Amino acid sequence: MEKSELQTVETSSSKKVIDDRRFRLKSRLEWRVKGESKDHHKTRVVSHDEQFRHYFRDVHHRRNRRCRFPIVPVRPDGEETTVMIKNIPSKYNRDMLVNFLENHCMVENAKENEIGEESTFAFDFVYLPIDFRTGFNKGYAFVNFTKAIAAWKFLLTASKKKWELFLSDKIRDVVAARLQGFENLVHHFESMNFPCASDEVLPLCFSPPRDGMIKGNQWTIGRLRY
Repeated sequence: MEKSELQTVETSSSKKVIDDRRFRLKSRLEWRVKGESKDHHKTRVVSHDEQFRHYFRDVHHRRNRRCRFPIVPVRPDGEETTVMIKNIPSKYNRDMLVNFLENHCMVENAKENEIGEESTFAFDFVYLPIDFRTGFNKGYAFVNFTKAIAAWKFLLTASKKKWELFLSDKIRDVVAARLQGFENLVHHFESMNFPCASDEVLPLCFSPPRDGMIKGNQWTIGRLRY
């Protein structure tokens, strides 16, 4: 076969490959937009429930791919009272976290009282896990509120914001904890051993619950190994 004929065959073959790729891409695009026009997207009204499902699918499903336990968002009509706060700066200790929570509760309760509503925010349990090799926290904490509506409002008012101390760029994230409720938390942690000599790393319980104004008793749960 002559050189010119080889070039013609190669050109025809390349053109066929390109045409095949364009056909497959066109088919995928047609499949995605089948039955939906531009006007359809503009005039469509998306319900709150559908927005919630899209948020769960787009955000939490990606995070769950490598997680041992699925991440569940705090729901506006749910019964979750225990939340996990994520992306905590490593230098935060338990007392700093408690102060942050008390200040947040005080501010938000004052806002509710100004408009004639009953105070919502109060918490009775805090645990900030510590990496005992480094002495810093592990970047997340568990907080139990006394009302499910408080957990939902905490998501709205505290999530997606920066921390004030240490000039950290980390953005707070709030999700529902796997273990829910004060009694379940106490039962889970009271028999746990902590390889440390200081009770400053142990989970804290409060009675009466802390709301930024009331200062009641507090006690730790768990066992120190050293």
